[in-house]
Amino acid sequence: SLGHKSIKTTQIYLKGFELKERTEVNRMNLSYVKRCGVGQCI
Repeated sequence: SLGHKSIKTTQIYLKGFELKERTEVNRMNLSYVKRCGVGQCI
């Protein structure tokens, strides 16, 4: 989640974004994890 206490809150928040925007952010996040690993890059 995005720091919320509930996954439902995160889901409601994310509904405000278009699929294209969510897809692009997911691609950037995946690229970061592939490049840096979890917790290894700033």
